[in-house]
Amino acid sequence: MLRRPCAGTKSDYENDLILLLAGRAAERLILQEPSGGCGGDERSDLAQATNVATAIETSYGLGASGTVWQASPEHAAERLRFDHPHRDRVQAHLLKAEAEATRILQANLSHLEAMAKSLAANGVLTGQCLRDHLDQLPSGPAVTASSDEPPQTASSANALADHRNINPPVDGI
Repeated sequence: MLRRPCAGTKSDYENDLILLLAGRAAERLILQEPSGGCGGDERSDLAQATNVATAIETSYGLGASGTVWQASPEHAAERLRFDHPHRDRVQAHLLKAEAEATRILQANLSHLEAMAKSLAANGVLTGQCLRDHLDQLPSGPAVTASSDEPPQTASSANALADHRNINPPVDGI
């Protein structure tokens, strides 16, 4: 998860979901459909987003069950295979977050397209190239990208397109 195990507000977690699904939303806007790049193993953006949405519903007391704790975040996702109403609630969180990410990116489509072109040309967005793109945004996160930092992937670079209402993760971009 992006922030902390269970110290955030519902808005914090919803913002995390938007950030995690922004790469997928960007793919829909640029490629007209998402790729499997958002998913994959348990470290993937989709897995992390599913875990956050599941924890909202079962572990943090922030979902439809109210103050009922049902499982630890690590074990809550196991319920998704068998509990269809629970899975539907988790899916609703994910769809809402992806729709908001799409709205944010759509409002900044020219910036997103420029970043996508740079990413396609260079394979990564990092350092000065990333900084140059972010400096063009009307408002954005404070980024201190250097050549020593790991490169930003398509998913994370696209997620940075606009975060006026999203706090960057505590442990980095």
